[in-house]
Amino acid sequence: MRSLLFTILFSIILSANVSVAQNSGPELTTEELRDLNITSRLIGMDAVETKGSPFLNEAFSNGSITFENGKTTNVMPMRFNVYEGTVQFRDNENIYAIEGKTIREFELYASDGIVKFKKGFDSRRLSPDDFVAVLADGEAKFMVRHAVNYREDVGGYGQATQVEEYSSSESYYVKFGDNDTEQLRRLGQRRVLRAFPSHKDDLETFARQNNLSFDSPYDVADLFKYYNTLIR
Repeated sequence: MRSLLFTILFSIILSANVSVAQNSGPELTTEELRDLNITSRLIGMDAVETKGSPFLNEAFSNGSITFENGKTTNVMPMRFNVYEGTVQFRDNENIYAIEGKTIREFELYASDGIVKFKKGFDSRRLSPDDFVAVLADGEAKFMVRHAVNYREDVGGYGQATQVEEYSSSESYYVKFGDNDTEQLRRLGQRRVLRAFPSHKDDLETFARQNNLSFDSPYDVADLFKYYNTLIR
């Protein structure tokens, strides 16, 4: 068994509280939702110990989805299954998973702001089908790709309980204008500043004055946002 989650056929019509947006894009019809290969998911009950998680965050948070056809959902409880590349949403007691190939982008709303996930970028260890969190957007983009690896039966010798483990990792990417997307092998002051084509002294001063850490992806994102104000 690969996971505690198993898939059953999508057999119900979405209730009104998971409605589509009236003002942010064309309305989705029930027939179109069925065509998006949405599947209902339940929690499996068995004697498997799970370490880690396939999700970016286990808890559901509000968010919205924009599909490849340009249509958009309303705000609803969602979470990102990084391992499967699917977006799950909750409708009462039911959980549904939408395949990433039907999704253009999606947003997750947190207390400190909105995180937008997009795909279509191509670089080292990054496929155009992979979603990345765009932490800084504009002429200069800073992106984080979350990845999850899966291993089964990783318990010790003689351990009776079947064990499965999900381990997460992050990789970082930058894109300036029409240039290719490039990977930052790791964060750090020297590598981050070297990625910028100009204004490096201004960026270093900004980081020092605002106590930014070059090892924090969110602080590095603030550097990219500041850089975009310098080149307007």
